[in-house]
Amino acid sequence: MKNILILTPFYGNPGGAETFTADLIKEAKKCNRVTLLTFQPFDRQLESFVQAGNVKIYRMNWWIKQSKAWSGLSLKNIFSVIPQMVFASLSMCIKRRFDIVHGQGLLSGFVAVLLKRIFKVKAYVTLLALYDFKAWKGIRKAAVRFILNNCDIIFVEGENGKNDLEGLCDERIHGRIRIFQHWCDHDLFKPPDNRPNDKIRVLFVGRPIREKGKHIIEEAEKILNNPKYEFTYVENVSQQELAEFYKMAHICVVPSLYSEGYSRVVAESASCGCFVITSHNGSLPEMVKEFGISRSADGKNFADAIFNAVYFEEINKNHSYEYAKEHFSPKNAETFLNEYN
Repeated sequence: MKNILILTPFYGNPGGAETFTADLIKEAKKCNRVTLLTFQPFDRQLESFVQAGNVKIYRMNWWIKQSKAWSGLSLKNIFSVIPQMVFASLSMCIKRRFDIVHGQGLLSGFVAVLLKRIFKVKAYVTLLALYDFKAWKGIRKAAVRFILNNCDIIFVEGENGKNDLEGLCDERIHGRIRIFQHWCDHDLFKPPDNRPNDKIRVLFVGRPIREKGKHIIEEAEKILNNPKYEFTYVENVSQQELAEFYKMAHICVVPSLYSEGYSRVVAESASCGCFVITSHNGSLPEMVKEFGISRSADGKNFADAIFNAVYFEEINKNHSYEYAKEHFSPKNAETFLNEYN
């Protein structure tokens, strides 16, 4: 049984990366002792320390006030996360021996590499986005190279995640890259016994940031302008509530305007039997090519896609559930557990 320290700034908030960390801990604790170092959620205060079985959770207060949505590698986020996380994790590693330090995202990965240099632990990092590294220059590119060249294992989302690293680091990292696919709890995310068919229900799930493309679906709703379509927009709900929204929906839309990595919304909605329509951006077309469709991210394209899905009865063919049952199951966690063990 290994002692694993997981570092992440955003545990406990709504979102795909946040939920991924919770699911990873759920699987890892079965065979390992897991310690999580994170921050308080953006919108509420939880206990600063919790222990349950093989899991210990430490939550730090933010020195710099955060908004309600995590927005990547801004200078504010860099200076909010790294100094506090370095100080707290150094203290923890002095008191207790860890076998592996696993950073979720680049900021936490940077801290994991520092701990590796000091305490001779293994450093892992999970890249939970597509960063378009080829366009990076100067100190940002040098910092990423330092992190990835010094990690023992680099977990990336799908083939696009691996391709994102091309030309960035030295050849030695290729043997350290592990491609993973997201998973979800199929006891929770599953098709309903009876999905209501009185209307065609279209669901958007996303944080309140423009890059998620909510305005595109609002435009599509205006274009369709038909009472037989019911559009629902969801943010900041629990996993249990979210599963119920998926079970009511016929179509789930993911109109992201940025290079999105592997999307948990796609995995969860497909597992509930929704027909999935995404934008062309990032890894979304790769995810849905076997059971959904992707379109350019504008209101007219999404309105046409929604109309055609209904007209050609794609919403009743259930291809998404059949695919999700095989490809988005908890067995995908073995990619991580094999490296832990």
